[in-house]
Amino acid sequence: MTIQGMLIAPWYAMRQTTRWIVLAISVLLAAGACAFALFGLHGAERVYWAPITGMLVATGVFMLTLFGLSPCLLLAIDGRKMRLPRVEHEASGAVLLYGALLVVVPSAVIGSLGGYILNVMAALAAAVTAGLAMALLPRVLSFFIWLLPAAFNMLQPVFHLPRPVEPGFPSLGGSLALVFALIALGCWRRVARSDQPYGGMGAPMMMQFGAASRGGWGSWGGAGVDASTLIRRNPAWLQPRVELRQSGPAHPVTSLRIGLGGVFAPLTMGGRAMQLSIVLGAALFFVLQLGVQAAQRHPGHFSESFVHSGLVGMLMWGVGFGGTMLALLPIAQLVQRWMKQNAELPLLALMPGLGDAAHVKRRLLCASLLPPLAALAGLMVLALVLATLLHASAIGTCALMLTLCGAMAFVTAFVVSVLGGRPLGRWSSIGLCLFGYVLFSVSIMVPLLSSGDQVHGYVAWFVGAWGVLLAVLAWLALRGWRGLAQRPHPFLANSV
Repeated sequence: MTIQGMLIAPWYAMRQTTRWIVLAISVLLAAGACAFALFGLHGAERVYWAPITGMLVATGVFMLTLFGLSPCLLLAIDGRKMRLPRVEHEASGAVLLYGALLVVVPSAVIGSLGGYILNVMAALAAAVTAGLAMALLPRVLSFFIWLLPAAFNMLQPVFHLPRPVEPGFPSLGGSLALVFALIALGCWRRVARSDQPYGGMGAPMMMQFGAASRGGWGSWGGAGVDASTLIRRNPAWLQPRVELRQSGPAHPVTSLRIGLGGVFAPLTMGGRAMQLSIVLGAALFFVLQLGVQAAQRHPGHFSESFVHSGLVGMLMWGVGFGGTMLALLPIAQLVQRWMKQNAELPLLALMPGLGDAAHVKRRLLCASLLPPLAALAGLMVLALVLATLLHASAIGTCALMLTLCGAMAFVTAFVVSVLGGRPLGRWSSIGLCLFGYVLFSVSIMVPLLSSGDQVHGYVAWFVGAWGVLLAVLAWLALRGWRGLAQRPHPFLANSV
């Protein structure tokens, strides 16, 4: 085991897509930390910039560990299977080396400039070990790590837990780091010595990252994973319950939806209720968190704090994020489907009752566009009703409706472009999706965090950015529509 081998081990363990993700996180982390240190706090709060900056850096370090260090487990598994102990030891040593560097270097820099070095070091140590535990735990258990910040906010006033700026925080952070380190060590040894480390319910969360990076951007969220892999990955109670009635040659649109599968498949009432129960369960957890915080911190103004601030903010963020996911998942699934000529496309083309080429195109458009558009329309109606009941501001409600309309435009433009054989390239698609997501987020957050007078100053920028986005989407949809009209039938694979 050599220092050089440990330094290059993560580079070899990561795929090319993951390397770009790690590079982007590193650049954004450095730029964001510097910007916050220089412009984030003013006046009397300036004395606390070091621990607050440390917490922000800890968030980035958590992501770096999750994506950059966890793939070393794959290298350790391969080294053990091929009887190469040096490779296995260097992969394990790389995690320890880079983990120590991610804790010591930022702590020394931030602590030397602003103090609180033990507080910053405790936060970074907890972030590194939590990232490793998150990646190495099974998917069902790793979800609970995402809930820990919310749990800390709920329990902090009750048990008087130390905050990042208080002297007792190093003990709390160190204890959390020790617990996560023991969990990560146990999971590492279990998976590295397992006979089947790559599959099953006990497979670590990072295996899903590897499958996504192999399949390109269309594979994120499970959209690009084949059906057999999804069946093996999920337990029986999470399997989709497809509604097979009203299908067959007499109902070609429903049959196409079943053939497309995933988010397009029609589900039974029980299957749909199971999906909604998971979403509502997560939402109720955050509602409980907001209620507990409002009751503890603003007991005299519970209604104003909980309803008019907390629930409205949760509505804006939840509906905006949910709308973007409802737009992204069908796009990613169709991109992956139309990349492989030897997969489902020939079977879809042979389905009976589709009719001639014109009928096939029209029915396929209905099968691929109606489910996501109907889901977004239902979300729009629900959001409008909730915004009215919670007395959300008119500007915030309009921004929320505009965001959902933008998600509908995204789905329409990308679906038509994929079916028409004129999809954007990988990096162009990623760039357009990132631009849309940033615009959606800003459109929701600015009315939420600013007053009406401040929002009016950004109207011209919003109108210009939305105009550019909608113009690009209109061009993409028109190009795809023309390509679909020229195709003999739509079940032809697109060039990568």
